[in-house]
Amino acid sequence: DVIPVTQPHFFPSSLVSAFRRYLALSLTHADQIVCISRTVQAEIALQAQALGATPKVQHLYPIVSVARPPSEPRADMAHVFGSRPTLLIVATIEPRKGHAILLDACDRLWGEGFDFNLVVIGRVGW
Repeated sequence: DVIPVTQPHFFPSSLVSAFRRYLALSLTHADQIVCISRTVQAEIALQAQALGATPKVQHLYPIVSVARPPSEPRADMAHVFGSRPTLLIVATIEPRKGHAILLDACDRLWGEGFDFNLVVIGRVGW
């Protein structure tokens, strides 16, 4: 991901500078870069082109497979999920993830009588 380059306002300037150096070294020395999405692939390809670097850049989506999901939540998590629908968010906690918008939307839905759980799992990010 190249977020420190594309959205530097989310990061300390020292991190942005260090990341730019790291990215330039990676792109000029790598034979191949594998990205998590087509969007990141396009961003990396642009960065490589700007440097005159020519690594092969492709994307590969993460794959999660569950043969049979559990029919009941774990006993120690039952109080969190209960019998209501649950919106589960798994992500680092940082401004660019839009958690404030999510919380505003949930507040509005709860205010309109929708009954659901919101569970956010993640650690503080950058």
